[in-house]
Amino acid sequence: MRLSHLASGYTTYTESHIDAEIALTQSVAALPSAEKMMLSYFPVARMNPYQALLYQRGWENAFACVPCTKLEETLKVHSGYPEYVHLHWVSQALRGASDELAADKKADRFCDLLSDIKSQDKKIIWSVHNTLPHNQAFESQEVKIRKHLCEVSNKIHILTERTPQSVSSHFTLPENKIFYVPHPAYANCYSDYVSYAEARYEMGFTPDDFVFLFFGSIQNYKGLDTLLAAFQDVKSQIHQVKLVIAGKPVDKQLAREIEGQADDIDIKTYLKQYQKERCNTCIKEQMFLSTLTKRH
Repeated sequence: MRLSHLASGYTTYTESHIDAEIALTQSVAALPSAEKMMLSYFPVARMNPYQALLYQRGWENAFACVPCTKLEETLKVHSGYPEYVHLHWVSQALRGASDELAADKKADRFCDLLSDIKSQDKKIIWSVHNTLPHNQAFESQEVKIRKHLCEVSNKIHILTERTPQSVSSHFTLPENKIFYVPHPAYANCYSDYVSYAEARYEMGFTPDDFVFLFFGSIQNYKGLDTLLAAFQDVKSQIHQVKLVIAGKPVDKQLAREIEGQADDIDIKTYLKQYQKERCNTCIKEQMFLSTLTKRH
């Protein structure tokens, strides 16, 4: 509820921060002040449960976790507790840049902002989700931002043990700052009230159908063209295999192309209905073999 108020402008980050500090004082009053911490995180992402899972135990461990939609707003607030700023995807820094010069200016401003946050004695944590953004247009500026993050971050969170090697062609993660926490699974995050048999009936599958699932946002970098080609090859050899593609159509042109092929190659698409809880539950209940495709 508080997050939706922030997104709609009904409340501000500053107000949320103040409320969180008060709540932190009241909810864990028995702890010494030095053990209570304020943590602002940016950007806010709710396409999947990742951040909700990541911060769900914050209050129990004396962390007041506050969503922030504009990073510069962290400069306006100060509390009596240690302050942390947790950064996730930083591709927003170059949003709107139309050419190299504009990208340079935006990269410089973002790096200066990070330095200003650091100068206020706020500790910076950076989670490295990707080497570079999937659809980046200005590689050198993206690299510059990440090199600066390596300098100013107090701690760097990696989600796979191979991340330092994966990013090494673009920047170097300081070993003394790295800590490893794997990406969580989403077990028990979604509704689970539809039986296996009912789900098969709802979606038109027989008990003998072997079903592959692609479940996630529809974007070009995810290699859906590779998946469709591979499925057609398997389908030509094993008739009773099925493919379900479900997710938010971020790339609308790609989504239209997939839907245009759906009948020809016998796949089911749920590119709008996936948001409906019952559809989501039916998809989950199939016990599919999930597909993993990604363009590097």
